[in-house]
This record gives sequence, structure tokens and C-alpha cells, in this order.
Amino acid sequence: MGVIGDELGISSFPDHILCHILSFLPTKYAVKTSILARRWRFLWTRVVNLEFEHENSDSESEEEMSFSDFVDRVFLQHNAPSINSFSFSSGADSKNCKLDSWISEAIDRNVQVMDLDNYLLRLPECLFKCDTLVDLRLHNCLLCDANLTVSLPKVKKLFLDSVMYDDYESLPKLISGCLLLEDLNIHRMMYGSKDMVYLYVSSPVLRRLALNFEGCDYAKHIVELDTPQLQYLKVVDSISIDIYTPKLSSLVQAEVCLCKDSCKGKFIDHRISSQFFESFSKVKCLTLSSGPTMTCVYTGFLATTTRFRYLTKLDWVADTHFLPRMLQISHMLKILIIRKVDCDVKGWVDPAYIPFCLSSHIRTVSIYAYEGREWEYGMVSYILKNAEVLQQMNIYSKCVGNDSNSKFRAIQRISMLPRGSEKCELSLC
Repeated sequence: MGVIGDELGISSFPDHILCHILSFLPTKYAVKTSILARRWRFLWTRVVNLEFEHENSDSESEEEMSFSDFVDRVFLQHNAPSINSFSFSSGADSKNCKLDSWISEAIDRNVQVMDLDNYLLRLPECLFKCDTLVDLRLHNCLLCDANLTVSLPKVKKLFLDSVMYDDYESLPKLISGCLLLEDLNIHRMMYGSKDMVYLYVSSPVLRRLALNFEGCDYAKHIVELDTPQLQYLKVVDSISIDIYTPKLSSLVQAEVCLCKDSCKGKFIDHRISSQFFESFSKVKCLTLSSGPTMTCVYTGFLATTTRFRYLTKLDWVADTHFLPRMLQISHMLKILIIRKVDCDVKGWVDPAYIPFCLSSHIRTVSIYAYEGREWEYGMVSYILKNAEVLQQMNIYSKCVGNDSNSKFRAIQRISMLPRGSEKCELSLC
């Protein structure tokens, strides 16, 4: 260790710096540094981050001790006054692990971050009454106690990945027990799952929400949000038939991907109401995307009477047939990004009248995967001609087939188009 320490300058670091460095290592590696030199023998016992991962092939680990014995020894010898984070990932054969006692031990040491992946083991009741937790992350866990009392007064971040619930009240109860919750992330892979067909998220203080629902499930999933202070919303959804989002008056940024997922050759249907889009009336930045054949989604979108009066940036990944309508109702739009999906689209149709944002506000337009099709050329031509204050148009060409000259011809053709703005710089890549 003396040689390594001299080469890297580690020997000159004070103990608290070395402990900080060890805190970034999985605990089993931090413990192994105890053999490097006498000075390192007990440094690991003062790290504030504990990370354990139970690997099924770990039978010979840590001086031939079992995984449970190793974790027990760590907690027995660990003498830091508090624990910043406790991370635990169990193997499929770890049903006999002492997770309850380890979680209790971490709570007794004022743990602030808890990250648990325990392959459908039940979570102890003490976890949901911890008054020091700030960040709670649960993966593949069971939350099945219908009578559970939740009191997590300091939790601001909650991440739930493939968590199983006892009934529809379990999740609302968990959320309501997080009085300061600001950031909620729910990720679910559904393949015939029977729980949580109706998802209700209610919080008077929540500011960021990410929902990711994927899979093949033919149940009629419905999402309802009651989050009046929400500022950021991300939805990736391939199974819900409707999303109710009233009172999103504080929403500033939204990212929405509504797509069909296939299962055994079939497609899941979507019927997204126009009310869902109306809840975005005050967003400033909007990313909207969908998979192919999702005309039903945009039919609902076109039915909305909402005007996006605050929208300044639009990132559009969808059928450009519906883009003119979006331009007409987004009066203050300044940045437009068009990412064409790789499928047959209905193409571009010139708006009935020149959108106000196009003639007065749009400064930057970026178009990706340009292939030089006639409808693409027509769209570029229309924008260049009518964007009177446009400063930058970026076109990223996609070479079609084996014709190496197709990109050059597309670029040459576009460069000759008339421009409504004398200050417009055209970048063709």
C-alpha cells in the first residue's frame, strides 16, 4: 500500500477524506481495503454510505462468510454516528435474509437515503415511520399491509419501480404520508398484472412527477392526478385508456409519450381525452411524441379548445400532419424541434392561415431525419418562407437507400429556397 499511496498521493490525505472516497464504493470493496495497511484497517467502519448486493454466486465471499453474516458483521463493527444512505439489493434466493433488522438498524442511525430492491419480500413497518428519511427508492417490493400507517415527514423524493400493492388505497396512503414530497417517480412493467388498474396520485405539494407504464395488459387502466402544485410532468404510457389531470395550473414543463405496445400481434388501444391536453395550457416547454398509427391520440388533441399562450419550446415527435394545428394555437412559440417518426405519416398540409408564432416569434427550428420527401420539402419551404424573425434553421439529413448523392441533392435544393427572414442562417448536416 505504501507504493500505491506514494504514487497516487493517497497517503497524504486525512482520514475523513479517505472515508469520503470509500463511501462511493460498494461496502464489500470498502471492507477489503482493511488489508492494505494498518492505517486502513478500520477506516471503512466510518463510511456513511452502506451498499450491499446479494449475488447468488457469492457463496465464497468475504472470508467464506454467508452474505447475512457479512452484513451483520458490518453493522456490528460500523461506528459512524449516522448513516447517510443504505442500499440493499437481494438475490432471488435470499428469502431468509435479515432485511427487517438491517433496515431497523439503519433507521436507528438516522439514515437519510434508502434504496431497496428485495425481489418481492415484504417491507417492515418501521420503514414507513422513519422521521429522518429524505429519499426513498423501492424496487420489486411488496406493499401489502392495507392497515399500514405511513409517517415519512421528511421524504422529498420517492421512486417506486415495479412495486406490488395490496389495493388501490396503498399508493395514495404512501404518498399522503410523505408530507414534503416534491419528486415522485413511478415505473411499472405490466404483463397481466391485476393490481393498481386505477392509479390515483394526490399531493398538495408535489412539484415533479414521472410516470412510466409499459407492457402488455388488456385491463382498462386509468390514471388520475390531483397535483395542483406540479411544475414538471413526464408520462410514458402504453396501457392507459384515459388520464385525468385536473388543476395543473402550475405546470411549466411536460414530456408526453403515448404509444401502443404490441403483445402477441395485437395493439393496445388508447382513448386520451382532450381534457388531458387542456391541462397543459400554461406549459412553457412541451415534448410530445407517439408511436405510429396513433391518430386517435391526436384526434383528441385537435378537439381541445386550449391555446398554449405560454409555450416557448415545442419538441415534436409525431405525425407532422397535426403540427400546423399546434402552431396555430401556440402564439408565443420560439423554439421548434421536429423529430419525424420512421413510419408512413400523413405528411404536411399548409395551415389555413399563417400562424402568429411563425410570423412573429419563432427564432430556431431544428428538423431531424430529413429524407427529402416532397411533403418534407414542402414543410421546410413553408417555414422558411413565412418565419419572418427566424434566426437559425438546422436540418439534419438522413441519406436514403444506397444513393450517396441524395443528401447532397436535398441540401442543394433547400439552400435555394426563399427566406422570409434576412437574418436566418441555414445549417444543413
